[in-house]
Amino acid sequence: MGGVGQLRNFHFSITFSNSCCYVSRFRERRYPSGQTGLSGVEVSRNMFATSGFAALALASTVLAGALANAPATADEFPNLLGPAVPAAADLNHDGYPDVVFSDFVLGNGVSVLMGRAGGGFEPAIRYMTGGQADYVAIADFDHDGELDLAVTNFTSGDVSILRGNGDGTFVAAVNYPTDFAPGAVVVGDYNHDGNADLATSNQAPSWSILYGRGDGTFADELRISTHLGVGSGSADAADFDGDGNLDLLRGNYVNSTIQIYRGRADGTFADPITLGDGALTAWYGMARDINGDGKSDILFSNLVGGTVSTLVNNGDGTFGRAERYSTGGLLPQCFDLADLNGDGTLDMVVANGGTSSISVLLGTGNGTFGSPRTYASGGLVPLSTPLLADFDHDQKIDVVVGNTASGEITLRYGNGDGTFGAPINYSA
Repeated sequence: MGGVGQLRNFHFSITFSNSCCYVSRFRERRYPSGQTGLSGVEVSRNMFATSGFAALALASTVLAGALANAPATADEFPNLLGPAVPAAADLNHDGYPDVVFSDFVLGNGVSVLMGRAGGGFEPAIRYMTGGQADYVAIADFDHDGELDLAVTNFTSGDVSILRGNGDGTFVAAVNYPTDFAPGAVVVGDYNHDGNADLATSNQAPSWSILYGRGDGTFADELRISTHLGVGSGSADAADFDGDGNLDLLRGNYVNSTIQIYRGRADGTFADPITLGDGALTAWYGMARDINGDGKSDILFSNLVGGTVSTLVNNGDGTFGRAERYSTGGLLPQCFDLADLNGDGTLDMVVANGGTSSISVLLGTGNGTFGSPRTYASGGLVPLSTPLLADFDHDQKIDVVVGNTASGEITLRYGNGDGTFGAPINYSA
C-alpha cells in the first residue's frame, strides 16, 4: 500500500480521521496513509470482572477444554457465555452488515451473526479464541481483500487472529501474547509501512503494540507503560495534533484520567499527556469529530457520574473544557455515534448498564447534545456497545446491543427521526 491506505474498514457511523470527509452509512472507508478508522467497537470492562475473576477464569478454562475440538456450528440455544463486545462489517460481500460479538462472561470465543437481506440475522456461528474473549476488531491483515478478526483474550493474556475466507467464515485462531489482561484493541498503521498493526490497552497497566507483517502475522509485542494509568475501560486512535501520525487514546477508570500518547513516524509513542477534566471513572471513550471542524474530539462515559463527557480539540492536540451530558440512566458504560435523524449531525446512543436501558442524545451540530430519550434495552443488563448501522437497507440507522446476562442481542430498527421501534431478540 501507499498513498491511500488500503485498510478496508466497514463501519456504520461517521468517519473520524482528520482528513477524511463524511461518508454514507456502512460503506467502505479508505484512509490516507497513516490514518485509520477503528473497526473494532470497544466496550467497558464488565463490572463483575474483578470480584468474579477467579471463578470466571476457572469456568473459562474448563469450557475451553470441553469445546477445544468442537467444530464451528450454528447454535440455536441461548448463549450463556455472555455476548459483550460487538463489531460490524460486510464479511461475505452481500452488501449487508454482519455482526461479531465476543463471549466474555464464560466464553472463549466469538459469535458471528450474518445479516439477512431485508434485515435480521442468521443463527450465530461460534469460533474459539483464547481465554475470555473481550474486544473485537475487524480489518484486512493479510492484504487478500477479505476481512479478518482480532480478538483480545482477557484471562489468557493474548490476542487471537482469525483470518477470513470471504464468505463470513474464518480459519482457526492463531494467538499472539500481550501483557496481562488485554482489553480494547485498536487497529491502525502506526509505523506507515502499509500494514495493519494492533494496539491493546491492558489492565497490566500497559499497552501492547503488535506490528503487522502484512501476511496476517504479527511481530512480538512492544510494551509501553501507562505511567500509573490504572483500569482501562477502552481505547481509540486518531491524529489529534495533525502531524500525520496516529496517537493513542486511553481512559483509566480507577484513577479517573484520560491519556493521549502522541505517535511518532516509526510507530513508537511518547509518554502520555494526562487529562483529569471529564475523566471521572472514565469508562468508555472514542475519538470522533463532533463539531464538523475536521479535528478528532474526545468522548468518554463517566460510569459513576451517569454522564458522557466531551472535550473539543483545539487543533493542536490540546482540548477545551469538558462538557457533561446526563444519559438518563445509571452506570452508562458505552456508546456509539451516527446521524440518526438525517440532519447531517452526529447523534449518540448510550447503553446504561445499571438500568438495562439505552439512551438517545441528538446532536445539535455545534458539538453539543440534547436531552436523553431512554428505551428499555430489550434484555438483561446491556454490557456491550450499542452498535449503529442500517441493517435492513431502508436508509435509516438501526441499533443492536448485547444483553450479557440473558445471552441475547437486541435489534431495534430506526425510524429515521432519532427514535427506534420495538426490540427484536436473537440468541448470540
